[in-house]
Amino acid sequence: MAALGVSYDVIAPTQRHFGPGGKASGGFGICTHAEDLLKLLRELRLPKVHLVGWSYGADVALHAAVQCPEQFRSLFLYEPGYPGYLSERGMMEFGMDAQAMFGPIFQLAAEGKTELAVRTLVDGSGNSPGYFAAQPETAQQQQLENMHTLDLQLNQSEKPNLTTDSLAALRLPVSVAFGEDTRPLFAVVAKAAGRLLPDCRTLCVKGANHMLPIADPTRFAELLTAHLRAVPGSGEHMDSRAL
Repeated sequence: MAALGVSYDVIAPTQRHFGPGGKASGGFGICTHAEDLLKLLRELRLPKVHLVGWSYGADVALHAAVQCPEQFRSLFLYEPGYPGYLSERGMMEFGMDAQAMFGPIFQLAAEGKTELAVRTLVDGSGNSPGYFAAQPETAQQQQLENMHTLDLQLNQSEKPNLTTDSLAALRLPVSVAFGEDTRPLFAVVAKAAGRLLPDCRTLCVKGANHMLPIADPTRFAELLTAHLRAVPGSGEHMDSRAL
């Protein structure tokens, strides 16, 4: 936010249920969080915004754009994870890696070992045993502060409008990025989105994995800035807004 704030107004909303003490009423899922986002934009009465999302947040961003494309100038998506638009072959690749990563997490959660499940989730996302413990203390603290959302994340039932048809119909400038060293389940979804979205640039980020936005926020901001500069009519102006 500090790097982008030199040229853009940056808004980073905290999604429902997340954050310290963030237990909330209402649903949990891509549809709920996308509607919360659209409601926030209506209440703030902003002009069209550039929308940025990572992982689950990228799924929320993409669903919001599909539902209300007129609200957005562009999308930057880093490693979305919802597989609703994968081919049969892509779904097989996704499923094998998802089972390898999430099988132990579901087991730990079922046993009530929530903190260990969170640590295992971050290790899997970083594609390296011990990744959680190797992070800065501030990152670990933030992840554990959201520990109460894990069961909600693992047991979602909402069905977002993220399909081959809905993505192919979205007429917005989009960049979809994924890390060179990321897991197959993240790479296969990002590549599929890049193929389906009509006005899309797909980026493979050298030496990066799923945790890039936390591991190297400066580099992530540079990738995002390059995307914003490439959006027609955008440039670096204080009246442009990145969300």
